[in-house]
Amino acid sequence: MALLDQYEHLGVIGTGYFSLVKLYKHKDSGQEVAVKVLKDELESNEDYVHRFEREVELLRLMNGCENIIPLLAHEFGDNKHLYVMPAADSNLADYIAKHNNTLSMSDRLALFDQVLKAIQQALSKGVIHRDISPRNVLLFETERGQPVVRVSDFGLAKNVEKDSGYTRSVVAQYGQMYYVAPEQYDKLKAATEKSEVFSLGKLLDFTLTGKIPVIAHQTNFRTVVERATQEEPSERYATVGEFQAAYERLKALLIVDDVTEEFGTPATFTGPDGAIDWKSFHSFALNKQHYENVYHEYLGPVMDVILDPAKADAYVEFAGDALEDFVRRFCDRLDELPSVGWPFSATTQFGEVFQEIFYRATDPHVKLRCLVEVWKLAYEQDQWGCQTIMNNLLESDRIPPGMQTDFAVAVLDSKATLSKDSFSSAKIPDVIRRALRQKAAE
Repeated sequence: MALLDQYEHLGVIGTGYFSLVKLYKHKDSGQEVAVKVLKDELESNEDYVHRFEREVELLRLMNGCENIIPLLAHEFGDNKHLYVMPAADSNLADYIAKHNNTLSMSDRLALFDQVLKAIQQALSKGVIHRDISPRNVLLFETERGQPVVRVSDFGLAKNVEKDSGYTRSVVAQYGQMYYVAPEQYDKLKAATEKSEVFSLGKLLDFTLTGKIPVIAHQTNFRTVVERATQEEPSERYATVGEFQAAYERLKALLIVDDVTEEFGTPATFTGPDGAIDWKSFHSFALNKQHYENVYHEYLGPVMDVILDPAKADAYVEFAGDALEDFVRRFCDRLDELPSVGWPFSATTQFGEVFQEIFYRATDPHVKLRCLVEVWKLAYEQDQWGCQTIMNNLLESDRIPPGMQTDFAVAVLDSKATLSKDSFSSAKIPDVIRRALRQKAAE
């Protein structure tokens, strides 16, 4: 059966240099996906076929990188080249055009931070993107927090090691014209990491202003943008890491008590010697007072404690039967999070808090609540980092047999949308695996 036989075609999302991107819906799960298809007229062109197949190879190499679009499936053959990825809610160009009058600097930097992380993830795999632009930065909306960024379209990308001898990439003028470095615009294979620096500088300017970055606009980051976007590569930052260091230094000066500020352990439960007074911490963890910034004033300090294994051990022992009250209060605080004003990367840490309590708790009600909360973060809110946590828990032997049926019922009652091919591991307890399959078939 052909891969697309599993899907219903809904329409065309857009077109690129070599391909079409179409919207499909899985016939069983109802999950909407985007399918990138090499244009029919290029199927006989060896260069374009090679480029498309290489893009899939690079996506496979980078699968699991949090801010890079994941490869769900692909199919080559019969004059058809395509691959499947999650369908985004928007892209950076459209999102900023829609919200440009209301986005704060913190909102914008939270988006750019994720782009930077994606490019660093790609570089760590030896991949240079070569087409960084707002339309290739996909956004996935969530119920709370900043949108999740996934950098996409690696059709022009190259693997520095494997493609170093590849001589076909001599094509000029590929890449979004306002974002592509001059040396790359003249000859694609001339692109280096310094070309990525140029594109990131242009993207930072656009993210901050919503304006086409023909020039470096007057923003607080203008000095960083100007150096990153010098015509001569030798005058730019030498690496993306050097660019990021300059960006982070300036950001730390500009953003105070916001997404970049490190949270500290409040003096209310920390002694002069740095030791934690567990009675005071427990009182802090269970209090019901209102916070102006619930992340920095409550969630951050609590996570700073719970994500330290030794401190987590000490607190769980101190809390005893009241541990369930802590979990309940922590969940309440998560529900109070505003849509902006906190680092979206912290979402994975929320899942880690529940994981740490799950490991240490002896009360089955507490363990089940933690398991269900990780599930919600992972598959109701589609948090990729939490999905890794959840999958590891499912494949471990840490879920007690007496809890497995209750968790299976929670899965069936949840609002999650699952892929039919997910959760096939034989390590997952039978009753939970059956529930997952049933949920995927809905």
